[in-house]
Amino acid sequence: MRVVLVCDESSAKGRADKTERRPGEVGVLAGLILLEEQTDAFRRALEPLVRPYHTTGAKLHMASVPEDKRDTLRDDVFELIKAHNVACLYEAIHVEGFHAMHQTMDNLVQRIREGQPEHIVRLTRDEDPALLHGQLFQGLYGKALVYCRENGWENVDLKVLVDRVDESILRLFREKAKEILDFEPKRSTTEFFDRLGHQRHSQTVTSVVPEAESLFGYLRPASTTIDPSDDSIVFAADVLANGVAYHFSRRTGDQIGQPLDSRAAIAGHPLEALIGCVTEPGGYSFVDTVLRHPTSLPEEHE
Repeated sequence: MRVVLVCDESSAKGRADKTERRPGEVGVLAGLILLEEQTDAFRRALEPLVRPYHTTGAKLHMASVPEDKRDTLRDDVFELIKAHNVACLYEAIHVEGFHAMHQTMDNLVQRIREGQPEHIVRLTRDEDPALLHGQLFQGLYGKALVYCRENGWENVDLKVLVDRVDESILRLFREKAKEILDFEPKRSTTEFFDRLGHQRHSQTVTSVVPEAESLFGYLRPASTTIDPSDDSIVFAADVLANGVAYHFSRRTGDQIGQPLDSRAAIAGHPLEALIGCVTEPGGYSFVDTVLRHPTSLPEEHE
């Protein structure tokens, strides 16, 4: 069975060492997921809406559409998505929650290093802080796999179409897709130099997720391809991502920093009835727990 996931991002996408630029800032990656045989009809209906704004060879984003045309175009694209009953997915993460998790891990590493003798010098270079873009993609890709199984789609060949991103980002997306269902033991080796003994040493840490294959292996698709595309459907995903980002940007007062991955969080969005794979009441959400905004408590998830 061939399934297509078309996705694009909106708002924040920087590294984990960056703090929010405004209270409650959110990064969003959103996608449309449909059977491959549905794409032609949807594309044909979408083309007349997109054509007036699309310059050959140039990227098309909502930001490139004249401001006085955006609301009408957004509404038309949303109505088309409804008419074709196209399922929508999104992953949204608070910049400050992503940063707080990075800071927690960084502080832990610093405390460990402070306990080392001065004559022991670390040789292994620190990794760059994680990219929010990568975390968003992994979350959305995971939701796509869950959506396929929830709909009884088995032995899926999943074709992921993204905007024309840099090659480094494309590699990151492919790594994140592979990583989510790679349950082999992970080994991380750090090298040191002992200035007193004039010797090099190494330390390896192995991490394993017990029984992960039996718990989550059934989600694995038959194949996954991830490629950039100028397809007009990618523009529809951009409109969706902008709409979700706008929905969360309207939060004020004590709404700022509240959970993102729930029915209550997305209530009021024009496409909420078509949005799948949000956490149901009482369920566990990684982004609203581990990556929650520092002002939000885990038990506030609805």
